Parts: sequence; structure tokens; C-alpha cells
Amino acid sequence: MGTVEVRNPFHDPKWSWSEPWTPCMNVSLLVRWPLYCAYGCLFGVRNYQDWKPIAPQRGLPEDVSQQVRNDFDEAAAIDGAVGGETWVGWDELKDLDMSVTAPVSGVLIQTWSDGCGTEWTVHDTWPEKVGRSPLGPSPVGAPFGKWQVGEVTYEFKKLDRRHVLGPGTGWDKAFDVLRALAAIHGDDGVRLVVGFVG
Repeated sequence: MGTVEVRNPFHDPKWSWSEPWTPCMNVSLLVRWPLYCAYGCLFGVRNYQDWKPIAPQRGLPEDVSQQVRNDFDEAAAIDGAVGGETWVGWDELKDLDMSVTAPVSGVLIQTWSDGCGTEWTVHDTWPEKVGRSPLGPSPVGAPFGKWQVGEVTYEFKKLDRRHVLGPGTGWDKAFDVLRALAAIHGDDGVRLVVGFVG
């Protein structure tokens, strides 16, 4: 769960009802699927690839909007597993080095002829379902590449931020929206406030 917040341009600390930040939109409108590799990369949640996360375990911002605070409190009351709140500003994301890699051998993508597929993070052994790869007995030191087995294509690629946050991931569109909001509210006036289950 999460919300995009923007700095309230009409905030006046003289008025008790005035808040410095205001909710803008639900993150689920921008990124539709639970992309755990991206969550690990950005927030350190379900970090199966051992990324050095950008914004881990910060909690809710002190000046989070009351609506967002209430949303998190209500979700936690319904499901005790809700937690892991953190946030990240657009000013931290806008110049992200997309070439940074996770400390794993790579990612193995399996694609069927109908376009369906799955992927595995690969450490020091190939996934059991795949068996032996023609790239070598172990992914450690194996060259990146593709091979075909019947109607299935396998591709072994470097696991970098571009793979989990770049074009085609959904996060690229989310970043486009954050960039557009920052053009209005400033780079330090846009942030993602997120929480997770489990």
C-alpha cells in the first residue's frame, strides 16, 4: 500500500487544519503488480536479491498527511502484518543510477511461445526446474545469453536497477508521473509513502 504525497502549496502553519503535505494519488494506480524485486531495490522489503536499498525502514514521515496516517492505522488494525512503513522523495529518485547491480549472478527469464513466463534470481546454481544451462555448469562466471529448449526461451541477464525499475516494469510510468508532479511542486515537494504486508 502507498500514496504519492505532494507539498501543499497553500499550507499556512497559522491554521491548525493546514497540513504541509497532501495526498495526491494511490501508488497502486501507477504500479499495478507486486514487484518484489523493485520493493527490495527501493525499500529493502522482501529483498531476496540483497540490493542496497534506497529508502529502507524510515517509518512514516513526521509531517505525513493525516489522511495517509489514518489509512496506515486502519490497515494495521485490520491486518497486524501491515508494517514496514517508509518513504522516498523524488529528489532521491530522479537521478538514480540505473546501472547499479544486485550482488547476485543474474536473473534468468523463462518465456513460453505464448508470451507467458517467469523469472528467477540466480545466485550460484541454476534453478532446479531449468536443469543444466548451455552457458555453463554454474551461473557464477557464466556469460549472459539466450538459449532455446523446445517452445521455451531462456535468457540469463544482468540484474540491475534498469531491469526492475526501467522501461516496461511499470515503475518507469510511475517515475514519469512523479517527474511531472515535481515540475509543479519541486523535486523536494513530491514523495512516495509506502507500507507492506508481512
